[in-house]
This record gives sequence, structure tokens and C-alpha cells, in this order.
Amino acid sequence: CTVVQADNAVLRGVGLRFLGSVFMNDTMFQEQIFKGITTIHLNGDDAVMLIDLLTKSDHKDMSSAKSGLLAYLYHQAGNMPEFEAVSIRNLRENPQLAPDLLTHFIKSGRREDAILYARKVLDQLMANEESDYPFQERKHRDLEISIRNIMKTVYSPDNEYPLFIDNLGRIHLLTGSLKDYQELMKHYRS
Repeated sequence: CTVVQADNAVLRGVGLRFLGSVFMNDTMFQEQIFKGITTIHLNGDDAVMLIDLLTKSDHKDMSSAKSGLLAYLYHQAGNMPEFEAVSIRNLRENPQLAPDLLTHFIKSGRREDAILYARKVLDQLMANEESDYPFQERKHRDLEISIRNIMKTVYSPDNEYPLFIDNLGRIHLLTGSLKDYQELMKHYRS
């Protein structure tokens, strides 16, 4: 029986507490444990229990995996102010938090915040475009594509035409996709 399959709430809680403890004490496998926890369908109580476990330690210098897991758990628990605070506080060190944060801003009607934080993360990614590690470049490229696709829904082709077209153009440059080129040409005005 796995944590995902456990019908017994006590057994499920013990399994989740174990995963949380391993996550906190084994930094070498935090990324894998983070991914594993996010595949488990957590209810609000599960998320709160894991948040309590994770917040017993210092918040100042969080690993990317810890800030990602904490933001995910706050989101799952429906605690959007804490989700937002953890995401914003750790965005520079963990830009992977940006898509969920931007989506939250858009759903909350906070368009200007979405633009502000998208710009900050995109500027950071552009400054770090050249990396000695090809896997890091691909990770950043995929993140930039994700953010720019979100921003397609934010920028107005009528009121913010230069931003809208620059965004579409950059998406096409990153993907090389015919579909993205066609979308760019559909909106391009000479």
C-alpha cells in the first residue's frame, strides 16, 4: 500500500509525515521527494499537516525544492496570502514559482502584479541566458516559454501592441514552432 492508495487517514498521515521528515532531513533527494509529494492528491488537512512540519524550520534560506513545496502546499490548502508571500519571497532563487504565481494574479484580477513579476523573472532569465550547463538552459527556456504563454493572455493586442508582439516574437524564437509563427503573423501590423 502506498500513501496515494491509503484509505486509512491515520496511515496516510503517518506516510505523509514520513515523507515530510525525509524531505526536511535529506537535501540530496529533496527535488525527487518534492515531485513525489506533488503527485499525491492532497486534501486541505494533508497540506496543512505538511506545512506545519515544514515551517518548524528556518524560512530565510530555502532551497528551491522547499520553497516550491511550501508554495504548492499553501496553494493546496487554499491559503493564498501565504502562497503569494512564499512565492514572491523566493522568486529570485526559484523562478519556477512564477507560472503558478502569475496564474494566481490573473485569476485574482491583479493584472499589473502579473506584469510586474513576469517582467522581473523574464529579465532574470534573460540575464542568465548563457549557462555552462545545457540542462539549465533548457529548464530556463521552458520556463520562459511557459511565462510568455501566460502573458499572451495578459497583454492587450490593441492597447499594448509592442509588448504583445514582442512577447509573441520571443515565443516563436524560443520554440521555432510554425504554430507560434502563424500566431505572430496573424497579429503583426506593418
